[in-house]
Amino acid sequence: MVTWQEFEKNVKELSSYIWSCNAVNETVNGVKFDCVLKPKDNYWILVEITEDESLTKVRTDISKLATARPFLFSQNIYAECFIVMRNEPTETMQTTGSGLFISVLSYSSFSKRFIDYSSYVFARNKKVFGSSVNPLSGEPDSNNYTPVFYQNLRTKKDVSLKDIARCISDGKRMILLGNYGTGKSRCIRELFFTLSYKAAGKILYPIAINLKEHWGQQRADELIRRHLGSLGLSNLADSLIKIIDSDRFIFLLDGFDEIGSQVWSDDTYKLKQIRSSSLSAIHDLISSTKSPIIITGREHYFSSDKEMFQLLGLKNSETELFKCKDEFTESEMENYLQSISLAVDLPIWLPKRPLICQIINTIRKEELDKIFIDSYSAVEFWNTLIKNICEREARISPKLQSETIYNT
Repeated sequence: MVTWQEFEKNVKELSSYIWSCNAVNETVNGVKFDCVLKPKDNYWILVEITEDESLTKVRTDISKLATARPFLFSQNIYAECFIVMRNEPTETMQTTGSGLFISVLSYSSFSKRFIDYSSYVFARNKKVFGSSVNPLSGEPDSNNYTPVFYQNLRTKKDVSLKDIARCISDGKRMILLGNYGTGKSRCIRELFFTLSYKAAGKILYPIAINLKEHWGQQRADELIRRHLGSLGLSNLADSLIKIIDSDRFIFLLDGFDEIGSQVWSDDTYKLKQIRSSSLSAIHDLISSTKSPIIITGREHYFSSDKEMFQLLGLKNSETELFKCKDEFTESEMENYLQSISLAVDLPIWLPKRPLICQIINTIRKEELDKIFIDSYSAVEFWNTLIKNICEREARISPKLQSETIYNT
């Protein structure tokens, strides 16, 4: 829970975003107010910020504002008045305030005047997170998250999802690398669930973007507008872009390798130029914001780490570098199979990657038993896997077709 000082600071900062002017303490007709804004010479905003949420305190604040308004009106200044508290006010508080044209509301309701973030969270959770999908239907993966460890490539130590979330919350920037089907998108999804839940009471907005949906974009504002438009929330775009250069976002960017151009070359220099052009919007976003960021992508997409940092717009010395492990450990595998209520003995030859485990979950147990003892059925399993991978890749862009990928 944020302290009173942090809460007051957040309300003032939020007020300045809403009305596009400075929010300051000021005395009006001998009465001190927590937050005064002056969008125009003859139009002021008065905001009282209360920690004491008793009816007596709220009534005192209402009286202060009710006294200030007629004084300002006598000076040819119209005043709009608000009382902001941490939690939802009672009906009595709201009724008392509205009778004097004073809005009494919670921080959450007040923040919606700038960005209705709760609507974003609701809409985003309904959509797919990158490749975290049911491998056959393409619908969002509905299985519970199996806790796994990731590797810090600088320290070589294992870290948990909680460790990564804490690192991001502390303002860090990071890259999460991983081979195909190792759980990068699922990590982004779980981070969004965790961080958006903790965003309540703060001006801090986790934004989760599937980069595969942003081919051909050159600027950060284009990326933001398309992302929100795809969620049916185009009305939020101006507000987000307004503070894009601040530190009030947590950008969760999934799949830098999936935003590439269809143009190809066997010239190393030209390939770098192609990658640079494809990542223009990402570079612009990362370079223009002070916000913490995590961006994911496959290993070996760039020719070197130097190129990776350069084209993404990140500084090597200021960026944490993590990696998804190639396979589940034995205990992680057991936990996953247990979470989906699947009792099966997996053969030694089967790679223990999350994607393969997802596909196993779509196959009936009697068919699995046949596959794992019948070499012909095992071939069919790999054929099913390859087709699924082709369908998964085709979802990157409508221009790609799974049959063409499969036959190539």
